[in-house]
This record gives sequence, C-alpha cells and structure tokens, in this order.
Amino acid sequence: MPSIHEEIVLDYPKESVFKQISSIDFMLAIDPNFGRSTVVLFHDDRLMRTRSTIEKIGDVEIERITIPETYTIVTQRRQPMAPFIYQISIQILLDHDKGTLLKWNDEFELDVDNKHKEEAILGILRRNDVANLQNIQRLMK
Repeated sequence: MPSIHEEIVLDYPKESVFKQISSIDFMLAIDPNFGRSTVVLFHDDRLMRTRSTIEKIGDVEIERITIPETYTIVTQRRQPMAPFIYQISIQILLDHDKGTLLKWNDEFELDVDNKHKEEAILGILRRNDVANLQNIQRLMK
C-alpha cells in the first residue's frame, strides 16, 4: 500500500500541541481542503465526523478519532470511498529534546479501476501533508 511519512519538530510540549491540533477549528485552519464547506455531523470528546466539499472530488465524509492517552489522532475517509478501498491518516506526538516530534503518516489503497492513478494520488496527498505540517508550524501558539 502506498504510504507517506512526514514529520516536524515543534517548540512546544506535546500536551499543548495535542490540544491545539485536536480542535476542529485548528483542523479547518491548517487544511485548505476543508474550511468553508465543512459541516460537523457529530462531535464528542474523542470522535468527530465531518462532511466537506473538496474541489474536484465532491462531498466526502471523514471520521477523526483523538486518543489523548497516546497523543494520537486517527483520521479515515468514510464515504464515498471511491477511488479508495481505504484511506487513513495517523498523527502521533512524541517527546523530543526540542519540544514535540509530530509524525504524520498516510496510507491508502486504490480500487482496481484506479490503480493506474496511484502515483498521481500519492503526489497530491504528499503535497497536502507537507502543506498541513507547514501550516501547523505557522499556526502553533
């Protein structure tokens, strides 16, 4: 399965980084694919489900699970799935001597009719991940 692994070091303790990046407002601010068109369908302490209209894709429902005990966030595409069989993103925060190491991991598998698009989709997701990490770095307080 294609995967992306990116990371940055943030000059803040992981507790404060986790609190910020767990919030819906921060998520909407860092990711240009969300924002104007995102509707929160469900939200509690750990689980959030949103629906967003993404350019060239249409409406997408996404589920986000925050796990504060391990400083982990798991985000997965729920529907529609096409062209993916699955798409998941995992962010893990670890202590670092300069603050917090944020590891950003994405993985997906395309359905058989779209396997030929794998490299293009991998490139798009990688560019989005790098942009998201740069936005996190810029917006952290």
